[in-house]
Amino acid sequence: MICFVNRLLILGLSAPIVALLGATISISLSGNWNFMENSIRDLGRLGSDSAAAFNSSLICAGLLGFLYAFRIYLRFPNPERVSMSFLVSAFIFLILIGIFPAGTQSHSSICLGFILSAFSSMLLLAIFSIKKNKFLATFTTAFLLLCSISGIFGVLHLVRIAFAELAAISGFFIWYSMIAISLWNESDL
Repeated sequence: MICFVNRLLILGLSAPIVALLGATISISLSGNWNFMENSIRDLGRLGSDSAAAFNSSLICAGLLGFLYAFRIYLRFPNPERVSMSFLVSAFIFLILIGIFPAGTQSHSSICLGFILSAFSSMLLLAIFSIKKNKFLATFTTAFLLLCSISGIFGVLHLVRIAFAELAAISGFFIWYSMIAISLWNESDL
C-alpha cells in the first residue's frame, strides 16, 4: 500500500512539471510566439506549430492532477471536501482546455471554468483551514492574492497578457504542489 501511495503522490506532483515542460517545449517549437505579443493559449491554438505538444501536455497534466486531487477528495470530510471538489473540477477543465484549444468555439468558456474552479478551491481551502492549520490558510491566501492580482493586471492590460497568465498559472501550480504535500502528510493517506 505504501508503494501505491508514494506513486500516487508522485503522479500528483508531476502534473505541474508536465505542464511546465509542455509549455517550454511548445515555446521552442513555435517560431513566432513571444511574451510581449501573445497569450499562453496561443501556444495551443489550432494550426500552430506548437499545438500538439502544448495541448497534449495540458491533457496529461490534467489527468495526473485529477488522479491525485480525486484521491485527496475521497479522503477528506466536509467542509474540506467541497474545496477538493473544486480542485478536481479544475483539473477536469485543464483536460478540456487541451481537448478544446484556442480557436475552438468552447475554449473561452472552458478556460473560465478552469479559472473559477481553481480560484474557488483556493478560496474555500483558505477559509476551511483557518482554524485547523494557520500556515495552510496563510499560504493559500497569499497565492490566492498573487493569482488574483495577476489576473487583474492582465485584464486591465497593465502587463502583457502572457506575463499575467504565467504568474497566475504558476501561482496555482506552486500552490497546488505545496498543498498536495501538506494535505498528503496531514491526511495519512
